[in-house]
Amino acid sequence: MQKLILGSAQFGLNYGINNKNGKIKIPEVFKILDYAISHGIKEIDTATAYGNAQQVIGEYLRKRKQRLKIITKCSGTNASEIENEVNTSLSNLGMEKIHGLLIHKFDSYKRNKEIYKKLIALKREKCVDKIGFSLYFPKEAEYLLKQKIPIDILEIPYNLFDRRFEVLFKEFKRKKIKIYARSIFLQGLFFKKENELGVFFKRMGDRIKSLNEIAYKNSLPLSVICLNFVQLNKNIDKILVGVDSLDNLKENAEAFNAVKKVKRIYNDLLCLKLDNEKIILPINWEKT
Repeated sequence: MQKLILGSAQFGLNYGINNKNGKIKIPEVFKILDYAISHGIKEIDTATAYGNAQQVIGEYLRKRKQRLKIITKCSGTNASEIENEVNTSLSNLGMEKIHGLLIHKFDSYKRNKEIYKKLIALKREKCVDKIGFSLYFPKEAEYLLKQKIPIDILEIPYNLFDRRFEVLFKEFKRKKIKIYARSIFLQGLFFKKENELGVFFKRMGDRIKSLNEIAYKNSLPLSVICLNFVQLNKNIDKILVGVDSLDNLKENAEAFNAVKKVKRIYNDLLCLKLDNEKIILPINWEKT
């Protein structure tokens, strides 16, 4: 369970293609965080772009007098905006230090390198422990590696369909960069039935059908397969999982116990890989 990071997008937004409950109400968020902490989950992923998620987490930490490691993403386009975001996050969370600070938009960094210099300065000033990037494309990681700037964490999409970053894993490890995997359920798309897919997603209908056949044949829930497929990759340091209810979190926590069952079908799952970024990247769904 220590490998699991709890995502908080649903704490502040109606997030996820398969989310039928909308933004999680605060009492339910508190139950989720209580359960997470009691089961060894000590890291929470958030962002200033996640509505009021940071305020909700901060309220929880103050009322429960708990401590958590917070990974947050900033969207500022210059050093001043970054500093203001960090100060706002610290205030919202009621903390003196953030465990991890990631740049949310790679293009902002490319346009203004001072942004990352500010992250380095904040780390030097002990406002944050770890710094890095939240990325969408391998070419972004390749660019950063060429720049030879100090990176502690890279948060990347990785799941049954999307394995584009695998070719860079060895290089990340050589440079001692921690790999945080997100989008392991592809925003809930894996839980859609083939006949529930809209016109746009019909292009991955054969993969969804194959995944459901594998799950049925082996009597395994889809969540168990998706989560443990990522867990079985030894290069992944942390797995980011968003939930929409306490029961959802419990289901994911219990899924970790089935890793041996998924290991037996691991080779069957490798054939589900897709390279079409138009359908495996949620940021492209909005353009359809």
